[in-house]
Amino acid sequence: MSSTFDPDVIYERLYNSVSQAMDCATFVLSLYTPEDNLIRCVHARMDGDLLDTAVFPPLPMQWDNPNATQGRAIATGKSIVIDDYAAHISTPSVAYYVDSDSEVYEDDGDDEEVTRSGLIVPMILDNQVVGVVQVQSYRVSAFSQDDLHFLEALAPQVAIVLQNSTLHQQLQAHAVELEARVEQRTAQLQHALDNEKQLAELKARFVSLITHEFRNPLAAIQTSIDLVNLYANRMTDAQRDQHLHQIQAQIDHLGDLVDEVLFISRAETIGLQPQLETIRPLELCQKIVSVMQLTTPTHLLILNVAGGEQPLELDAKLLQQALGNLIANAVKYSPNSTTVNISLTTTAEELRIAIRDSGIGIAEADLEHLFNAFFRGSNVGEISGTGLGLVIAKRAIEAHKGQLEVESRLGVGTTFTIRIPVRTAT
Repeated sequence: MSSTFDPDVIYERLYNSVSQAMDCATFVLSLYTPEDNLIRCVHARMDGDLLDTAVFPPLPMQWDNPNATQGRAIATGKSIVIDDYAAHISTPSVAYYVDSDSEVYEDDGDDEEVTRSGLIVPMILDNQVVGVVQVQSYRVSAFSQDDLHFLEALAPQVAIVLQNSTLHQQLQAHAVELEARVEQRTAQLQHALDNEKQLAELKARFVSLITHEFRNPLAAIQTSIDLVNLYANRMTDAQRDQHLHQIQAQIDHLGDLVDEVLFISRAETIGLQPQLETIRPLELCQKIVSVMQLTTPTHLLILNVAGGEQPLELDAKLLQQALGNLIANAVKYSPNSTTVNISLTTTAEELRIAIRDSGIGIAEADLEHLFNAFFRGSNVGEISGTGLGLVIAKRAIEAHKGQLEVESRLGVGTTFTIRIPVRTAT
């Protein structure tokens, strides 16, 4: 029995040993837990057939009930030999039978055979009774002293093996729990490592932004200042004004870059709270497209309208940032002399603005990273950019409880669609 920790195998081997040594019409193995004072049947056989122990409910230990032989064996720690169950109780003139819990009941005459004699032996471990082994027979006085000694010699060994089995099961359960905790902790560490890696990549992209997007305007400013300082006396007023305008343009560009970084920082830390006002989406879109067309002579911007006259509650500044960035990107990544189509649609449920270009498109592998700060597509080449425009657009739309969707094919073009739930002005 000591070669396995499987309780079912242990129970079967114990039954085989007992049934080979003595008459064993009924065999019951029960365990006792003092914490709840209950006796639980863990293995039962009748005429060799394995019974379902789930049908036997736990029993409270009753040491003072003369019919509760299990309870008395557990309470006293002594074996009980019953030669005749009918004679064991106070009214022997009536026929009786004993069930698998060693409770003695009056026989109603329906059973052809009932157990008549039995052995109830406590299993003792470290001076504590941990359960009982019961063997019953259909014959009166079926068990000898040798049978009793055999079962009493076997019971302590069974207790030790069962304790080892219990400890093994507890160890296995602990190992499974520990493995689960290790997996969970490993996943947490991997997540932290991934976050650290993403942070490192973010820092690297930010450094690249500083060294490229900031250095170029600063270099242009420095060049204009040097030229003015060196050749001011040779320049005409128009030439000086040209350099001053260039300096101002580069300063404005740097200011825009700083504003973008601050916008992202604010959105990621405290969130964006839209300042809603009553506006007509059509008028706002017409204004944005008209202004951008003036500064975009290389592309044709076309506004297609299906609604938009109804006043809605929107944050004009945020919507202008989102739409402006998306149109600017469409222009930046499209060949000259191509068209950027802006479609405005309003329904009872949503405001929808789609910006479609015929540009370089976005690689499928890049789509999942498209709205990460400072991320730029793998196919942008030498086209300058900060990787912040789409992030700003997405955060601005999300501040309206809306969504920014993207569809793209490499070499064909990209469509960004703004969807904002309608909030009607009152």
